Parts: sequence; structure tokens; C-alpha cells
Amino acid sequence: MKMKRRDIIEKAMKVLKYIEENPNTYLRDISRALGINPATVHRILKELTPFLEFTSVNDQLKGVELPNLPTFIRLKEGYTVEGILKYLKVKEKLNFL
Repeated sequence: MKMKRRDIIEKAMKVLKYIEENPNTYLRDISRALGINPATVHRILKELTPFLEFTSVNDQLKGVELPNLPTFIRLKEGYTVEGILKYLKVKEKLNFL
């Protein structure tokens, strides 16, 4: 079953707000807390990548790669949920022109 555009937008808003309130969270935590399927959260995060900062524990361990560690997610410096949502609304309107 394909999700409606409105449902996707609502879920994206919830994900953004959760990340803003819980910086350095990770995908599985977002999924559990909001009750959204991890695959859906992943798709939403891919769309929101320009506004997010991803940090892996591997980034901090110089030269050591450990598998299956979570990647921490937070909003990039200077971005707010309200600002991101305004931008996305304007972008969506421009796509209809």
C-alpha cells in the first residue's frame, strides 16, 4: 500500500521534531519512539539529508572500522524544524509551476 503525500509529510514532521528534541539520536531510536517502520524513517532521512548531520563512532576512531554501529543524527547547525518545513513547502509549490 502506497502512503499518501499527507501521511509522508506528517511523518517527516514528526521525525524532524524528534531529531530536534533528541540530538545525536539514531534511526532505530527514532523508529521505536515514533512507531514508524525503520524503512520509512530511512527514506525520510534520505530526503532530509541536506539539513542533517550524520556522525558515526567510526568517524572518531581513526583507522578502525567497527561494523554495525549506529550513526548518530542531528540537525545541522543553524537549522530549525520550522525553517526546514517552510523551505520544503516553498520548494513543493515551485515544483508545481
